[in-house]
Amino acid sequence: MEKHSKVYQSDKFSVALTSNLSLFLYPHALYIFAKDENQVTQAIHVYREQIDDLASIIQNDDLLQIKIPVTVFVHHPSFALIPGGLFKKGEESIYLNYVTEQDENAIYFATGIESNKIQLAGSISGDWHRTLEASFPEVTYHHGASSFLSLAFHERQNLLGQEILLYLFEGKMYAACFTDQELSSFTLFDIHEQQDLIKYPRALMKQHGYNPAHARINVIGSCKNLESSENWGRQYFHQYVTMNPHQALSLGAGIGEVSQLGILEVFWQFEA
Repeated sequence: MEKHSKVYQSDKFSVALTSNLSLFLYPHALYIFAKDENQVTQAIHVYREQIDDLASIIQNDDLLQIKIPVTVFVHHPSFALIPGGLFKKGEESIYLNYVTEQDENAIYFATGIESNKIQLAGSISGDWHRTLEASFPEVTYHHGASSFLSLAFHERQNLLGQEILLYLFEGKMYAACFTDQELSSFTLFDIHEQQDLIKYPRALMKQHGYNPAHARINVIGSCKNLESSENWGRQYFHQYVTMNPHQALSLGAGIGEVSQLGILEVFWQFEA
């Protein structure tokens, strides 16, 4: 295994000045963000192969040798949204079992979104949890969709009455539907072919009774070998825009063109 698939470092990066780490576990990639005490990202390490061997990555990556707090975002296909008023801490496995059967060794967690009005429950494998707990003094878990949902709620004052927000990554698509600026549904789709990018938004429009002439599709990210540009989308939808997220993440000077990574988290990350 190569030491890193890709390394980005700012002009002022120093391992010794790293205060905390954020790890984003995608299905086929691991992104490590190193932040200083001012929460400025000074380095990003990217792994795109053999990420299942997390223990080996931790043993060989210099960022992961530091004994500092780590926040882990898990883009796992199993998740559940629970209204904050109905949520009971400690029952995350029950909520998730309504979605799909859970691994008996999984570790469960939940994240409060939009001032805890919604709880997003997720899980991580017991093996990965034990590896992380053994390697860092403090580990906090969130589902990977936390960042996308927090961005969606941040943007909702700019939304029309019928909006579909899409985040494309690694052959998958998060879809958040907002009706009159309130979240109506949140779903994860597998995207295998070009037709899926037409089929699923149209199905969501029908599900929510949206008027195709008025509903707007907002797209973040991309999937390899699939077209998702505005020119393409406007052939099939009346209102279709590529969304440029607000650059809320502070990046150290000289860190490089990290936007080419194609993930939302180089622009926007959930903060508890």
